This record gives sequence, structure tokens and C-alpha cells, in this order.
Amino acid sequence: MQVIVKHKRGLHLRSAAQLAALVAKYDANVTLAKGRKTVQANSPLEIVALSASPGTKLGVTLSGKDAEAAAVALQDFFNNPEDNL
Repeated sequence: MQVIVKHKRGLHLRSAAQLAALVAKYDANVTLAKGRKTVQANSPLEIVALSASPGTKLGVTLSGKDAEAAAVALQDFFNNPEDNL
């Protein structure tokens, strides 16, 4: 699946920490990709290393028991960034 970063400041440390905490709630392996760089979505520092500014398109890969539920939560996270403040 693909998402677009809509957070005003991109995925900075606070939003990256919130994203990693969200991913940790699910029994799923989640990776984010920007270009050739792929990172684990449960690591705030790896997420920040993507340098994902507003408007950046990210590829999301999910696997595991809760992958579908995690996908729904991630869609909400990226589509409603004001809810993550």
C-alpha cells in the first residue's frame, strides 16, 4: 500500500514516535519505504531517517496476524494527521 505524509512538519521525531507506538500495538511486521531506503516502522529513529517531508509518498508493507488491522490504523494515521498531535 502507499501513503502520503500529510503532517505539517513531515515525519519528525514526535510523529515518528507516535507512528512507532501505533505499530507496536499490532502483531504485524510493518516496513516503510522511500525510494530505495526501507525501514522498520517500529523504530522512531529509522522513521526519522527517511526524511519524509509533507507530500512524500511512502510504500508500506505489512505482514503478520494483525496486518489488516494495522493497515487500517496506518491509513487513519496518515489521512488524519491533526488527530496525532
